[in-house]
Amino acid sequence: MFLLNVILALIWMVFNNTFGLEGFISGGLLGAVILFAMERALGKTDYWERILLVISFLIFIAWNIIVSNVTLAQIILAKKIKIQPKLILIPLDLETDLALTFLACLITITPGVISLDLTADRQILIVHTLNLSDYSIFQTQIKEIFESRVAELFE
Repeated sequence: MFLLNVILALIWMVFNNTFGLEGFISGGLLGAVILFAMERALGKTDYWERILLVISFLIFIAWNIIVSNVTLAQIILAKKIKIQPKLILIPLDLETDLALTFLACLITITPGVISLDLTADRQILIVHTLNLSDYSIFQTQIKEIFESRVAELFE
């Protein structure tokens, strides 16, 4: 269904001679409307649920980046910088390479935190954080918030 939406967007771009991002987005939106109208003929899929899941995931990522940036700015602009850098071992339940890579990238784009390594058995992610007050809370946040959302999306 996604591929069909992309094909409809490309056809729209060709017919309108608009080979840019705006042409692709408008064609994609028109394709989505067409696919929604033809859903009964094409058969029931989880396409729309997946689209909503991706949109909510993008909002989640943007919100976490904003919050992390504000927190990092507060740390940097404080008169007396009190940071507690730590390495954290996070046990993982993810299995696919794509999910593991995406989780590591998601953690890394969050300011003040960086994914360093994955153990050979792919069960533990090693993460460095700039300011850690409670090890277990941070580990739980990564497991319950980030990892669960990545698993929802990719597994």
